[in-house]
Amino acid sequence: MTALGAQVRTLGDGLMRMLVFDDHTGLMAVPDRSGAALVVREPNVVHFMTAAFERSWVGAEPFPVTVSPEAARSISDELRQTIVRLLSEGLEDKVIARRLGMPERTCQRHIAGIMRTVGAKSRFQAGYLLSAQPPPQVSG
Repeated sequence: MTALGAQVRTLGDGLMRMLVFDDHTGLMAVPDRSGAALVVREPNVVHFMTAAFERSWVGAEPFPVTVSPEAARSISDELRQTIVRLLSEGLEDKVIARRLGMPERTCQRHIAGIMRTVGAKSRFQAGYLLSAQPPPQVSG
């Protein structure tokens, strides 16, 4: 897609999944209902959706077409930090996954990897161990 002119950006905390088709029609994911969507035909709500996307787009980081190993580690560290922060807020895996725009199983694999890295046998222990260590420095 990027070869055809598409731009890709990444954002630590994602927006709710949504599509805007034109000034009068949008589509929003329904929270807690996998695969469900809501058709929005109220122009003011569609305008709000567009404005929310544009604000997020400006704050997002451009994603390079080719990623060096260092950049991949940086992205991985940023994702880890975001997951740890959302876990510390007490969010469930499915909510974290939805916020980050990833499948719940993928999110659970990331959480399991974080637990392995810190040597934790439970989420509680992981939280304790993570609170005792400084967050990784993300270069960028």
